[in-house]
Amino acid sequence: MNNTVLLITSPRLLNHGGRSSISLSSKSQLLLDPFIPQANILRKRIARLNPPCNAPSTNTIFQHPKVRQQMTFCQLLETVCTAPEKKQIAYISAILTKCNLYDLFQRQQLFCMPCSSCMSPLYGNIIHAKCVQCPNSDTTLRFNPQILGGLGDEAGGFSCTRTSPHNFKISNRAFQSLLGRSAEQFAALAGREGTALMFKQLEQRIIWLRLTYVFMYRPEAEDVWLVDVLG
Repeated sequence: MNNTVLLITSPRLLNHGGRSSISLSSKSQLLLDPFIPQANILRKRIARLNPPCNAPSTNTIFQHPKVRQQMTFCQLLETVCTAPEKKQIAYISAILTKCNLYDLFQRQQLFCMPCSSCMSPLYGNIIHAKCVQCPNSDTTLRFNPQILGGLGDEAGGFSCTRTSPHNFKISNRAFQSLLGRSAEQFAALAGREGTALMFKQLEQRIIWLRLTYVFMYRPEAEDVWLVDVLG
């Protein structure tokens, strides 16, 4: 995914039999990745329309507050829309309605991450991968967010597919709390005999299990993270 913004000032608009095009004039200027508010708005829109397969884990240090605010998915959405400038932490009691852990393991897609150089999606059951287009790059993969196929509470929920991903991001801490092991521990088990059965059994244990999912909205980044899962 390329988020490069090209700004053309004073362009010449041409019309060829009903087809419009842009060309340069003597007054035109080309600016690559200009630092202007309009360019930042465009980058954010592109990112929403074409989200990467995964996101780097948040560097924000999360600590549970003394007062834990219970919400539903609908209430969290309403709160963020009402006060987008405020940080929000929501504790949502929900059920995992769909889990893709076993399926992703079978398809060698347990972990994923965009290439650190060209942003092409990389998948595998290992946590370090090299891009075929960028042989000198070394990318650390994270748990595939598609593992959480669906969450639901009394007010609603969400589901995701490969073509319609989550509208929130998932931290390493949340995955480890839900699955009981770190990414490194799962990668070490991936090549062992009987691992597929273990993944199937783990998936059956956590699906339809009611847990508390802790979400955090960060106003500075305008994103929502699933930061922890509590039993």
